[in-house]
Amino acid sequence: MDERYASNARWFFHKRGPDISALALLYLKAETPIFLLLEPDNLDALPLINEVLPQLPDKLYCFLSDGILEAMEKTYKVESKNRLLRMKWTRNEIDRFPVANGPEPIRLNEGHERIIREFVPAVWLDSAMLKCGYYYGYFEDGDLVSLGGTSLFSKTYGAAVIGSVGTREDHRRRGLAERIIMKLMRDLKGQVPYIGLNVLADNEPAIQCYLKCGFEVCTELWECVLSK
Repeated sequence: MDERYASNARWFFHKRGPDISALALLYLKAETPIFLLLEPDNLDALPLINEVLPQLPDKLYCFLSDGILEAMEKTYKVESKNRLLRMKWTRNEIDRFPVANGPEPIRLNEGHERIIREFVPAVWLDSAMLKCGYYYGYFEDGDLVSLGGTSLFSKTYGAAVIGSVGTREDHRRRGLAERIIMKLMRDLKGQVPYIGLNVLADNEPAIQCYLKCGFEVCTELWECVLSK
């Protein structure tokens, strides 16, 4: 884990013999602590969650594999849940990709934070990414109408996550998000080998956009808010 995150992280593991057979992460820096247990088809994930449950905070923002949410519902109530697809970048020859027609998006920085936080539809923002990651957007008549960026970027560990992608409803179906994603890919490719993203499983337009931009579905998971 990147150093700037590590001090606020707690790791939990289950062992089978001398080996770690399942792993979970609790990240405490966020306003609502983030809990990840992504072990699809791993029989040791359930023993792990049973061991971990007494040590977890009263409220959690979670990313969970199938079967884990049901186990946590014995202790927590579900405030919200969404089915997500996790997608990963699979095409390495970015220079052979056609560039979507239209002007290049504008690089966003710390000076745009207020505008991004007020943007509709709402997008998640890690302020640090405006400084050490990549964010792009389109403006029309002075208003931000489409944006996208990196919710995680680490050259040390060779990984990036695309996030905060959104387009104002009255500016959709114009290819703005596609152009932003392709600009991000051209920036990221060559810097990090692993690039991924999460998307709502029922957001077919976004899924088709990501498929067109070179991503493929690798797994499904639950995004949920739980509280005691």
